[in-house]
Amino acid sequence: MRKFTMEEVRRSESSTEFYRSDWAEKNIKIAQYSWSDGPAPFGTSLWPRYYSEVKRHGEAWFRFRNAADMTFEILLDGALEYTQDGISETVHPGELYIMHEGSDITFRADRESYFHRLRLTFYGSMLRNLDQEFGLAGRRVVPLRNAALLSAEFRRMGMLLKEQEAAKGAEISASAYRIIAEVAKECSRPDAFPELLREILGDMKGDLGLRRSIREIAAHHGVEVHTLMRLFRKHLGLSPREYLIQLRMEAAKHLVGSSELSMKEIAGRLGYCNSLYFSTVFHRLFHETPSRYRKRKRRSIGE
Repeated sequence: MRKFTMEEVRRSESSTEFYRSDWAEKNIKIAQYSWSDGPAPFGTSLWPRYYSEVKRHGEAWFRFRNAADMTFEILLDGALEYTQDGISETVHPGELYIMHEGSDITFRADRESYFHRLRLTFYGSMLRNLDQEFGLAGRRVVPLRNAALLSAEFRRMGMLLKEQEAAKGAEISASAYRIIAEVAKECSRPDAFPELLREILGDMKGDLGLRRSIREIAAHHGVEVHTLMRLFRKHLGLSPREYLIQLRMEAAKHLVGSSELSMKEIAGRLGYCNSLYFSTVFHRLFHETPSRYRKRKRRSIGE
């Protein structure tokens, strides 16, 4: 078996990306945009980190070890062969390939190969439950019923990343969620969450700082509170309030560890008007105060 000659490109904690040494120079880049310098301007539960449209002729490979992100790739022309967690599959035009967070993924193309593909990469604390929520776990190759429509959504997201307008932060985060939801629909999994629950979850995740009661959320979606409670208990094993707290605290953990925002500012962004109560909830879930977590996180980065 031929060994890789690896060039390390990016390392994030235990996640590492490797590419063939001539990857960048031999790619025909139609578009490439990212918003990865510093924390995202709007929340951290879900954010599109990177978009690209690339053509390439000839040999190519990359490897994501313990992938830090969820990545979607749509093949427009040619053929691609991926191996994810030991399972090898070939992707054809009009199909989408899902690279799951935490997986070990390898892509190879030989000297006769050609491909034209779109890539969109997401990061954030929300990714950990999206596989469960949308029934994506274990899915890799997804035949698209309307590849042109989803490709247009990818390109639109790319332009938003190119513009980097902080004022569009809410729109970008919500669009990221909608794209993942659309891929889930393409998968047509019978065990995916009901449409109503997906809409409610998207609403909750779209603005974690919105101070609304569970009754107000239920009314907004035209259901009774007991119906909302039953949906959450059945599919998530949590109450709506417990789920919302979980979302906010995962976002809080990221903001505390990666930004210069004060605890008061973070609490306000996540819908807490009392920073002391915010710290109490954080401590209850993570067994340390936000300030202590920030110090420990910075020490580990500096080592």
